[in-house]
Amino acid sequence: MSGSPPAGLATFGLLAPLTPVADRTGSPGPLDDLAEASAVPDLDALWLRDLPCVPDGDEDAGQGTDPFAHLSLLAGAGVLPPVVGIASVVLGTRHPLVLARAVATAQAHTGGRLVLGLGTGGKPPMNAALGLRGRTIEEFATEWRAVRAALAGRLDSGLVAGHRTTPTPPVYLATTGAERWRAVDGDADGWMAFLGDERAFDDVHAAMERVSARRMPVAVRADVIVREDARGLTLHDRGRVVGSLDAVGDLLARWRRHPAVAHLMVNVRSSRPTEDLLALRALSS
Repeated sequence: MSGSPPAGLATFGLLAPLTPVADRTGSPGPLDDLAEASAVPDLDALWLRDLPCVPDGDEDAGQGTDPFAHLSLLAGAGVLPPVVGIASVVLGTRHPLVLARAVATAQAHTGGRLVLGLGTGGKPPMNAALGLRGRTIEEFATEWRAVRAALAGRLDSGLVAGHRTTPTPPVYLATTGAERWRAVDGDADGWMAFLGDERAFDDVHAAMERVSARRMPVAVRADVIVREDARGLTLHDRGRVVGSLDAVGDLLARWRRHPAVAHLMVNVRSSRPTEDLLALRALSS
């Protein structure tokens, strides 16, 4: 990841959109993220998620604008930080050639700042709605290789790709375990992980590096709900954190100093999410 944090400190990015805790139902308009990105100075990265649908009443309702269209809008407004990313496209939701074209467009519009996260699965109801339920590890590996080939313009059918991705952006594998990393022989430019139990994180990270036989950049995601009346800190699955501002700041500081973590992407939901994002960045420095 780009950025110039103090030595030994991971860079800090926003996973948009920032969301008031009292408003989880409405879908944010494209300008919501534009205002948030403009209001947060000196971010190292801006990440957009790809959620085509969520269950009714889900905490992620309203988080699902199209990330590629959204990045093009932000790029045109000239408010992008050094790195922009997709966290992440679930494999199988877009044909590899269609995905490669979207990536090439976003890479061109953002001046080569893109990092592409490819996920191994989202929320089970979303997977079912998209026809992705019950896929095998072999199907995942085949889809991964097809996307990698399409991004590189390697087509075996005599066709010419309708895009040119120059340079090809780094592709991070978003997964919770090492099984899928082994299935693609470590063929990823980085790992996208969830904040959680540090010992489990270290075990998976070590297993992945054994497969790849190299050190790799790791981006860790935290979905933070700030509640000033909270006592202590609660960690949930898939990077969900609930706690007071100070407690969450202390947690993020530990992760930013973890020797394996290159970047921390943070989504904030609170009564004043922009201000709390800035506070968390300061508290974790």
